[in-house]
Amino acid sequence: MKLHFAAAIIAGCCLVPACASTEPERLADIQARALSGCDGSIRRSRAAGDYDYDLGTCECVAGRITTPLWSDENSSYSGAPMPIKDAKAIAAAINKGVTFAEGLEEARSKISVPSSNSVNTCFAKR
Repeated sequence: MKLHFAAAIIAGCCLVPACASTEPERLADIQARALSGCDGSIRRSRAAGDYDYDLGTCECVAGRITTPLWSDENSSYSGAPMPIKDAKAIAAAINKGVTFAEGLEEARSKISVPSSNSVNTCFAKR
């Protein structure tokens, strides 16, 4: 009986090791992935004839991933963190978009209004 029980425990451990040890992805990791893709995103944009955005704009958008969202209570960016889903959509847009603008347009269709408002601050200075 003890041998069967031990074998069942060992077999169970072998079936789900990834589930037991997987840690949630951190916003800082997603932001790093987005920042590392900015140079390529702007290069792809330039190659496609799109000169509307520069590296600084892309880095600003990537930087919003770890910036808390707007808090109406405090009238400042001290609210909740950006949802992981939104952060991943932004990073994917930067890394996979044909151009920065096209990737950003696609990301905006997938992210929450508060995250979109946060990203929009990168364009208010233009």
